[in-house]
This record gives sequence, C-alpha cells and structure tokens, in this order.
Amino acid sequence: MARSQSRKLVRPQGHRGSSPRPSARPGAQICARSSVDRASHCGCEGRRFKSSRAYQYQLGKMDIKIIDLTRMLSNGTEGYPGDHVGLSVAQLARVESDGYNFSSFSHLEAHCGTHIDSPLHFVADGIDIASLPLQVPLATVISATNRQIGPKAFADADQLTGRAVLIKTGWDQHIGGDDYYRDAPYLTPAAAQLLAESEIAVLGIDFPSPDPIDSHDYPVHHILLGAGIPIVEGLVGLDQLAQTGGELLFVALPLKVAGVEGSPVRAAVIVLDNE
Repeated sequence: MARSQSRKLVRPQGHRGSSPRPSARPGAQICARSSVDRASHCGCEGRRFKSSRAYQYQLGKMDIKIIDLTRMLSNGTEGYPGDHVGLSVAQLARVESDGYNFSSFSHLEAHCGTHIDSPLHFVADGIDIASLPLQVPLATVISATNRQIGPKAFADADQLTGRAVLIKTGWDQHIGGDDYYRDAPYLTPAAAQLLAESEIAVLGIDFPSPDPIDSHDYPVHHILLGAGIPIVEGLVGLDQLAQTGGELLFVALPLKVAGVEGSPVRAAVIVLDNE
C-alpha cells in the first residue's frame, strides 16, 4: 500500500483512543445450499471449530475447515499509514424508530484493513479489481522472523509457482500499536524479484505493506504488480495455519468496482482433508 497524502486524523464522534484493535469474529459457514436447514438438504454438518476465526464441517468423507484471516473493521478504523480514519460508518435508520436498520459507508478507503492491491495500483494500464481473475490457489505459508525479508526466507519452500504465498511474521499482533506501521516488516526487491520469477499467483502478508513505510519509489509493489501478481495486505491470524493438515486453498475476493485499484477483502484459507 502506498502512502496517501498526509491528513489530520479526525476520529468519528464516540471513538476514543488509538487505532481500534481487531476483535475476533467467526466467518460464515459456506455451503452449496445456502437457504434453510443445510444439514437436512445436503448433509454437511456445520460445527464451530476451536478457533473463534474458524469453522469446520464435513462434506462426504472430506473434512473442510474455513479459517478467517481478515481484520475486523469498525467505525473509525485507521487508513494507511495510520494517521487518519479509513472507515466511517453512518447509521441512517434504526429498527427501534424506523422498523429497519440501514447503514452507509460514509467514508471507506480502498486500502483499509485487510485488502488487495491490483496491478492498477502502480501500473498505468494495469487491470483493476473488477478485472482480477477469481482464483482459489493452493497456499504456501512462509514463516519469517527478520524485519527485512529477503530471498533466503523462501529457500526451503517446496512450491511457489502458481501458489498463494502467505508470509507469516506475527506482526498482526501489533495492530493498534504505534509501531504497527512505523516498524513493520517488509520485503527486499530481490525477494520480490524471486517471487515474480517464480510466477506465484498472489502474495499475502500479515503486515501493512511489502515496502517499508518510508519508501518513496515502492520497488516491491512495482515488481510484483508489474508482473501481474496481486498483493493482499494486512492479513491476521496466519498462526492458525501452523497445525493444519491437508491442502490449503487461499481466497481473498474484492468488491467488483470498475476503475479502482484496491478493495477490502474477506480473506480466508480453506483446509481440505480427505483423511
């Protein structure tokens, strides 16, 4: 995510303190029959998993678990790089007085919270979010401990080509802190070049940007988006994937808005286990 023009942080009425910390909220069950009694119609028994961000159910002999990797947004959530409000929500009607609830996103930045960058973000003739191909690639999870993430971080990866490469640093634990943007991890241009040459499907990171916050030329964005590789920034909860078995599928679908370079997403990993 590139730095937006510096603006004074004006918090909505009723919002206090620093940037709001995310709270866990489970993802919705997914089923081919989304109407009434799912279990009686299609036999997939939905049950809540141990994690508050995950659901697990069974389809035939296959266990399917959906793990939510999305940051919770709320009225007053900050925008990049943390110095202004990225989301403001207005309630236009209330069920108590109007018979129904009706809300409006009076302000929502395309790069707020967990979001995706399309090539149009840095490429003049790049594709927008509405034109991004819908994909659910297999995921490769990379653990990184250094703030500067270079090519060595990917040396032990079994497969990168065609994969969603998810970089887990644990930096999402800093959301709401003064250091979340200031001291965040980042990729080196050499690491970005390796990923581009490996022809990965998408990059996902649990920190706010693949470039350092003080970058002025954003080389990592240019390399990856120039190669047609979308970037999902601000993932949370990648530590949940450490003990999962089976195949991991990554999904992060944007809003279908023409001419726009980024969008908040609901990101998740779908774990498929035939055993």
